Amino acid sequence: MTFRAATSALTAIAFLSATASMAAEPLPPKAVKEPSLYVQCDGNPNNMAAGESIARLIALTAVIGLLAPSPEQPDASKRKFGVDGVAACNGILNGDKGEHNVVRRIPFILARALHNIEAKSYDAAIADVGVARKEAGVAGLVGNPYFDRSMGLSFDLIESQALLRQGKVEEAREVNTRSARRSPYSYFPLLLVRGMNVYSANPLSAEEEASLRNLSKISPSAIFGLAAQLDEARRFTESAAALKSLDDFQKVAYHDNNSQGIDLLIGTNVAVSLALAGDWTSAEAVDARNSALLATMRTEGKAIDNESIIIERMDFYALVRMMREGKLNEARRQFAARSRWTAPTFGQVLELNRRLRAGAGKEDLFGSLADDADAMIARRRQEAVAVRDEKDKNNKTLFSYILPYASVSGYERLSGRTWNAKGNRIISKDKRKDSEVYMLSIFDADPMTQPDILLLHAALQAKARGKTGLVFRLIPDDPRIAFVYFADKGEAGVSDMQYLDADAVIADLGKIIPSPADLKAREAQRLKARQ
Repeated sequence: MTFRAATSALTAIAFLSATASMAAEPLPPKAVKEPSLYVQCDGNPNNMAAGESIARLIALTAVIGLLAPSPEQPDASKRKFGVDGVAACNGILNGDKGEHNVVRRIPFILARALHNIEAKSYDAAIADVGVARKEAGVAGLVGNPYFDRSMGLSFDLIESQALLRQGKVEEAREVNTRSARRSPYSYFPLLLVRGMNVYSANPLSAEEEASLRNLSKISPSAIFGLAAQLDEARRFTESAAALKSLDDFQKVAYHDNNSQGIDLLIGTNVAVSLALAGDWTSAEAVDARNSALLATMRTEGKAIDNESIIIERMDFYALVRMMREGKLNEARRQFAARSRWTAPTFGQVLELNRRLRAGAGKEDLFGSLADDADAMIARRRQEAVAVRDEKDKNNKTLFSYILPYASVSGYERLSGRTWNAKGNRIISKDKRKDSEVYMLSIFDADPMTQPDILLLHAALQAKARGKTGLVFRLIPDDPRIAFVYFADKGEAGVSDMQYLDADAVIADLGKIIPSPADLKAREAQRLKARQ
């Protein structure tokens, strides 16, 4: 090897060694960018204007070798908690550079209220809701039916939750139902009424009952919740009547024989409430039907949904019958044998507990008879508070109470289609097979508007078909779809629990989904105001 070659080889070895040594050294840790105050406050980034997004697009696609930073993304996991969240929200709301867009400011103020709830500063949370209301009022949003039925619902929802945590249960219940009382035919104001009976000695306030009855006419699964609360109020006859209205409608509207599972789920609940009400003639008739249905389904080899619930309720009914027959000791032993009954409603269990404990000896007070009704109510309240307080720590559940703003355009752009009762773009042309029920659907509307559009169109269809009203069935898991049955008031199988008056629906929902003629008049007023 020549001297030059040897030198080159040694240089190469030295270079490789140095490179390897450098590679072995750990790189300094990359700085983690702190999320913006916007994300720290409510989990959502700052607004991005159209011009800015276009500039980013140009930078990303046209500048070779340079990449514009990607916009910040929503990230609830980076939202601060408690007092830290309050500080983040203050950083956005206060000062010369504070957020001035009122539609964006309101969620930040409400986010601060929720952070105050996390920090257990409930007075501050209620004050924040007041600030949000005031700013929305100054901006002309309060009283606007579009705002009141979307983002505006957050005010009562958050205030009632703060009051509840202060122990002001009855005041919380009144605030909790306020929006629903103003909008008796809008789905979301009714849906957002939170059941607070678990925290109170009063099982069902008049306002809660009215809201539940209105919701049940839009989404019938709510009837089960209403019936359960009527049971707690020891209004067993009314509970049975509410559930029976579902059963009666089912028989009239559907001709097929595929609803036996639903019939059993309803019937086993109805039988117990009728028995506790002392209406044994009706109770025995319903129980006999339940037994026959169950036997038929088993003989035919049909799958029985919710079978364990159905069987437990039938066993519970048998205990009520035993008590009536004077077999108190046997009824007590079988009732107490379960540590907790879960299929009957809480009100039904409370009532049988009260009756079986009366005159019972100490040897009988075990299992489900160990505690009296007051102790059971107290334990349920304690468990509910524990669950609620634990959810308050997850930095997620509370923030579901800030609702988006359903813009005017989201409603108005579907005015023509909604009010066209002669067209078939929302309602199906034909009835569902083996029924008198039609399907409705709307897939291209904003989520907050879908239920109201479907209900208004159904009411307009009822009028166009010469009917005074309807029975409406929104699918809770997919509010883009609903079913409708057209009926006159008092028609067989259609009780007041089910019936919706078409004129009343149109009068209320027409405020937010105006007819094309009303839209034209609105536009004329806008033009006149500009002149």
